[in-house]
Amino acid sequence: MPSELENAYTLHRQKRFAEAEKIYRRLLKKDKKNRDINNLLGLLCLETARPRDACEFLKRALREFPDDPQSWFNLGLAHIQLREFSPAINAFRKAVRLAPERVEARNALGNALRLEGRLSEAGKELREAEKLQPGHPAVLCNMGLLLLENGQSAASIAKFRQAIHIQPNLADAHSGLAKATMASGNWSEAAALLGRAIDRFGHSAEFCNQLGICYNKLGQQSQAADCFRRALKSHPQMVEALLNLGITAEQIGALEEAENALVEAVRLDPGCTQAWFHLSLLKTHELTNAELDLMRLQWNGNDLDDERRYHLGFALGRALEKRSDYQASFRYTKAARTILAKQHIVDLATEEKKLIELRQAFSARADKPGTSAQKHGPVFVFGMPRSGTTVTEQILASHTGVKALGETGLVAMIANKLENSSGKTWPRAVVEDSPTIREQLSNELSAALGLNTEQQVVETTPDNFQYLGLIRWLLPGAVLIHCTRHPLDTCLSIYQHPLSGNHSYANTLESLAGYYKLYLRMMAMWRPVFNECLLEWPLEQLVAEPELSTRRLLNHCGLPFEAACLQFNKTQRTVRTPSASQVRQPLNSAGIGRWKRFAEDLKPLIASLVEEPLSGLSSEVLVAREKS
Repeated sequence: MPSELENAYTLHRQKRFAEAEKIYRRLLKKDKKNRDINNLLGLLCLETARPRDACEFLKRALREFPDDPQSWFNLGLAHIQLREFSPAINAFRKAVRLAPERVEARNALGNALRLEGRLSEAGKELREAEKLQPGHPAVLCNMGLLLLENGQSAASIAKFRQAIHIQPNLADAHSGLAKATMASGNWSEAAALLGRAIDRFGHSAEFCNQLGICYNKLGQQSQAADCFRRALKSHPQMVEALLNLGITAEQIGALEEAENALVEAVRLDPGCTQAWFHLSLLKTHELTNAELDLMRLQWNGNDLDDERRYHLGFALGRALEKRSDYQASFRYTKAARTILAKQHIVDLATEEKKLIELRQAFSARADKPGTSAQKHGPVFVFGMPRSGTTVTEQILASHTGVKALGETGLVAMIANKLENSSGKTWPRAVVEDSPTIREQLSNELSAALGLNTEQQVVETTPDNFQYLGLIRWLLPGAVLIHCTRHPLDTCLSIYQHPLSGNHSYANTLESLAGYYKLYLRMMAMWRPVFNECLLEWPLEQLVAEPELSTRRLLNHCGLPFEAACLQFNKTQRTVRTPSASQVRQPLNSAGIGRWKRFAEDLKPLIASLVEEPLSGLSSEVLVAREKS
């Protein structure tokens, strides 16, 4: 190797990349076809996160010497960075063919197959790599990732621990162990693992990003945002960290930062459809013509898997509605729902059975839930999704006497524990209860809600309408707020948002109508039972008469009026629902009567709900639909 090239290579190994690249490029001007220089420049571009440039140099090297396994291996790594998995697989296959004894190439091939979703083939290649060199730490890591994708988090954790035992300073093993621990749902332990990894390896982008995800799951959004910012300081072009920062900044109300992060994410990777989706939800951002064209280009391509495609479909639906192109908007939304309908089958028969059992369970009880509202009991805000639960919580959270918990899902967890302790499914488990179990669960729910505080606690899981009997059975002083909205506006909004959790009923208009009717029947069953402790809270009335409605809400909760509740959009707090951006805006009537824009497309939904007397809809709705 000539002395000048040796000098450049030494600088390269010392990570003095700019100095090394300057010499490499000067030498390349003299000898453009030099295999070694092109290969080294490609490797340097890989190490400095420039995979597209790396591909160019490595392909030049391969034109001069197509049988170089190292160049094929490096080219595969460049394609992996670009998320171009098929070309990466081809490159790694050539490296394996040229050097079958090299465990690194076989391991990389297995990993590329995993990334493309070809898990069976990936397992075969990784097992071959294990045969070549048993106990190879990098192979153990990729086996751990494969097991994780197959849902085997415990086995995955074991592989990563084995890799760490063999090579304690392998950062990928520590990262993988944290991922597997996160997948098991143990967010606190994962955060502790990542904290120790950062102490050992420094603030790498990968570790900071993972720690931010843990903090987000633990409800510590401000710390999460700080972690994502640190990740981006280390790696400004890390699309995943940009996406995570965008989502988290929206949750804490930093809408400008959210917008900037999401715009940068789609600039770097137009295929990051989750970023497009969250960008479409932001009230502060109007998608440009160029952005819409880029979204359509992605939609019309063949590179999107189902998950990315449905996110993009919802994003295009929202963006085109803002431009009053309602037919196209609905077409994209329906396409997204069609994808989800193939993945998640709705079972309305089971839901109807649950309604019948609820009626039987609570009519059979001698000690029916009490009906007197104790004004300082915990407040439960509930209703169908997209019915105004988030804005109601935001109003209450603006009061100095309130501690808002958000959507905790705690009551459903208690119902599961009741099932486990009684050996009977919910709601039958409540009929023949043990007073000891009842007291234990009541204490547990009280502690989880934090009822020892001086402030009034507000919990806002929408589907708690299923558990009203359980809530008042365990907490007789609970105050209930039932959020309502025009049925067609509610259903349309549900249809347009891919809600977290099990909402498979929303994937077709017919099943959405069926579920909504079950909800109406369930509430018709509860109303006579809970009368005075239950407040019916229509969103339309809040918009029409904000002060009067807010005073009524606070009075029902036993709270004195505070003017800050009328300026809830200025309250700084974390909101983790699709309405995170919306509740930062003052009340407006933009969402009232939205269904009329889509009346023609909503025919199956409208026809079904008009048949249900409890919906309050009539033939007048059909007339309005025809006029729209």
